[in-house]
This record gives sequence, C-alpha cells and structure tokens, in this order.
Amino acid sequence: MTKKLISIEKTAKNQTLKKVLVNSITAVRALGTLVIVPIFKHQGPLTAGLAAAAFFLTDFIDGKLARKLKVQTFFGSLLDSLSDKAF
Repeated sequence: MTKKLISIEKTAKNQTLKKVLVNSITAVRALGTLVIVPIFKHQGPLTAGLAAAAFFLTDFIDGKLARKLKVQTFFGSLLDSLSDKAF
C-alpha cells in the first residue's frame, strides 16, 4: 500500500513538473512580445529577426511537448493563444 501511494505521489509530481516546463516555454514567447521592440531598437533588424524566429520556434516546441507529455491544460491553451495573438 505504501509503495503504491509513493508511486502515485511521484507520478503527480512528475506531471506537475511537465506542466510547468511546457507553460514556461509558452511564457517565454509571451515575454518575447514585450522585448522584441527594444531588441530591434538596440540591436538592429537582424538580431530582432533572429529573436522573433526563436520565439516562433517556442510555439512549435510547447505544442509538441504538451501533446507528447499529455499535459494539455486550459491555462496553457489560453496562454498559448494569447501569446500568439500578442506576437
């Protein structure tokens, strides 16, 4: 009984860590919308273009990870769509 309870707790903790990882990647893109203009102003269009490409790549990565790890959440989908629209 104790081993089963510990196993359930570890599984729940792993799921939480996976959700945090995926939502953190989404949050990076959301923050990217705020920093892309200062990057363009201070570093120029090439650096801003590369940063924008990296931020767009996070959109692909977080979606794939969420589906692969089976950690889709309402908050994550909301954050993803809001950051897509803001970017």
